[in-house]
Amino acid sequence: MNTRMNWMRCGWAGLWLLVSGALHAQDIEDYDVTELMGRYKKERVVLLKYAEHLTVKVSSKGVDIAHESEQRILHVNRKGGPISGDEVSYDPHYFTIDKLDAASYTQKDGKWVKSKVTSFVDEESFGDYSFFDSQRVKKFEYSNLSNGSITEKTFNGKILDPMTLGALNFAFRVPAERVEYSIAVPADMELGFAEFGDLPGIKVAHTSETKGKIVIHRWVAERLPAFKDVDFTMNNSHTDPHVFVYIKSYQMGNQRVEQAGNKALLYQHNYKHVKDLNKEASPEMKSVVDSLKTRNLSEEELVKSIFYWVQDNIRYIAFEYGPGGFVPREAQAVCEKKFGDCKDMANLIKRMMDYAGVPGYLCWIGTRHKGYTYDELPLVYCDNHMIAVYKKNGENIFLDATSKQHPFGFPSIGIQGKQAMISIDEKTFETPFVPVVDYRLNASTDVVKLELEDKNLKCIGKSTLTGYVHAGIAEIFENTKKTDEREAWENTLSRGNNKCKLLKVEAKNVFQRDSVMEVQYELLIQDYVRTIGTDMYINFNFDQSIGRLKPDTTDRIDGADFDHAFMDMTSYTMEIPAGYSVKSIPGDLVVDNKNYFYQ
Repeated sequence: MNTRMNWMRCGWAGLWLLVSGALHAQDIEDYDVTELMGRYKKERVVLLKYAEHLTVKVSSKGVDIAHESEQRILHVNRKGGPISGDEVSYDPHYFTIDKLDAASYTQKDGKWVKSKVTSFVDEESFGDYSFFDSQRVKKFEYSNLSNGSITEKTFNGKILDPMTLGALNFAFRVPAERVEYSIAVPADMELGFAEFGDLPGIKVAHTSETKGKIVIHRWVAERLPAFKDVDFTMNNSHTDPHVFVYIKSYQMGNQRVEQAGNKALLYQHNYKHVKDLNKEASPEMKSVVDSLKTRNLSEEELVKSIFYWVQDNIRYIAFEYGPGGFVPREAQAVCEKKFGDCKDMANLIKRMMDYAGVPGYLCWIGTRHKGYTYDELPLVYCDNHMIAVYKKNGENIFLDATSKQHPFGFPSIGIQGKQAMISIDEKTFETPFVPVVDYRLNASTDVVKLELEDKNLKCIGKSTLTGYVHAGIAEIFENTKKTDEREAWENTLSRGNNKCKLLKVEAKNVFQRDSVMEVQYELLIQDYVRTIGTDMYINFNFDQSIGRLKPDTTDRIDGADFDHAFMDMTSYTMEIPAGYSVKSIPGDLVVDNKNYFYQ
């Protein structure tokens, strides 16, 4: 599934969907730069104006959506490094840029001097989301910039898919003087709005006016503070104030077209991408399934074997080119080529299950980076992932082969607690929630014997790891060269200080997903013991990982996110050396609340 199935499909320079007010120009001369520079003297840049406008028309050929955008930035302090480059990213399958203009303005002798950008480079965009996709970017450089300069860019284009009007965002990472969004639609077109986020300091004025047969919706906000990303959260969709705008229905001739706004319409949209798949089973795929069936496995064991085969034999590579970001490739091709993205792997699992005589189901879902449910946002922006589902006596077992090391029966870490959309048939779907795996199933138990060796401390330990904790360690070594394994184990087991050395390690069941991983090891923590006079001091707080988790609590309204719930139990024993007695041991600390327990 295309991981950019959101406002970033048309990626406008890293900002959310760009819909907004009619672009009435303000002259550069009208800005009081001296006042602005004084008011924002601690900032590097200020967003003077961000304006987006959509014009939606309906004809016999369908829905036409024109897009206009304008952005002005005041450069306050360039000492922190030059900010002269800019870009506009887009996907030509979903958004076109018909005209792009950019310029910088710098004062000289009391007058503004305009330097127009004349060179634009259009190239493929390679981001972090996929190995290859159809995203492109137009890059350019402003010239003659100094403190007090203003840069401006405007572009016009078309949104090609009426399902992707996107979101209006009012949380920028720099201060913003004025943000405007507007959309003009036919009076008989019904729009829908879904609002998210609620932060103090944000006052958005929403108005609508009718001009003949046109209705214009407009959102305006002024003097917006800079919003920073919240530490230890997977996304900002719970905090950043934003509004999704979508077309619910419109009139085309004598027909009323229902487009979006409920789960059934979204399912119809999604189902068209998968309805014509899997007409044939390839000889290779049949051979794999037939070989698994010769083991006389139970139905559940057969599904598990299919799932593990895909985990082990299909390499995850995200190909997100155009519609290929939404349409799975044929299962037989994925089986033969031995690679595919999430939707390809999900479709292969389903097809292998079907051939084996066990019904399999495709499932759309949003990872935890998407902070929405289908109930509250039944739009394409709700999901970015696809998996398969096996139904065992009415219970859903979610099968995500992109997580190569997690065991059968465990949903992948990133979809825990999320609402899924399971495709049953052309008309029928289900939207259950994925369970959160109990913390006791993700356990790390470490039993350590400590021995004093002069100033050094020797640790002789045995760790047992289960569930996601086991899978996390396995993923480290899945991509570690044999020659680098010792160093990887030292990094994994190290504690106390940066002089900790690994003496010995032996691991069992690292890649056995259904077994408990066991790791026996010996460490030497050098220069760890302190002796002052006749007193010896040892800091038994060996593990500093939790102590480093210090979220910024200033104005924080959301809790911290962890990848998964877990249980970590460690016990240390040490024989007191001859001639010494225990002088002081800190008292027990117990913290017990609904979110976590610590002792």
